[in-house]
Order: sequence, then C-alpha cells, then structure tokens
Amino acid sequence: MGKIKENLLTKGFSGRVGDEMVFRQIDGETFVGKRRRKRELLTPKEQQVKDRFMDSVFYAKSVLGDPAVKEAYELMKKDFKA
Repeated sequence: MGKIKENLLTKGFSGRVGDEMVFRQIDGETFVGKRRRKRELLTPKEQQVKDRFMDSVFYAKSVLGDPAVKEAYELMKKDFKA
C-alpha cells in the first residue's frame, strides 16, 4: 500500500476507484492500495464459528419474539447489573 504525501487532489480522499484502487485514511494520512478480495471459501474452523453465531442469532430472535421469555431475560439483566 502506498502512502500519499501532501497531494492536494487526494488529501482526505477515501473510497474505491474502479475495480482496483482503494484510498484509505489512517491516522489522518491518505494511503492507496489494491482492493481487498473476499475469500470465497471459509476454513472449517471459520465455518464452525459462523454456524455457531447463526445459531445464537436464531436463539436471540426467538427469545425476543416471546414476550414472557423476553421479560424473564429483562429481569435477569437488571439483577446482573446490580
């Protein structure tokens, strides 16, 4: 990634230009580099973590959808903060 020094045209600039160049602001300095590519496949460990997180999201949504269970969690939350 290249660092841009004292260029009035790109000072404070951030974002993508086309499909390849990306400008970033890091600690007030402008950097330019290649666009990051997202990996297509997850490692088995990453997939395991992603699946576990999705299970947690599903559980949380089910709790929020049930007023009685939600109220019980709200009471536990108040006790936990004390």
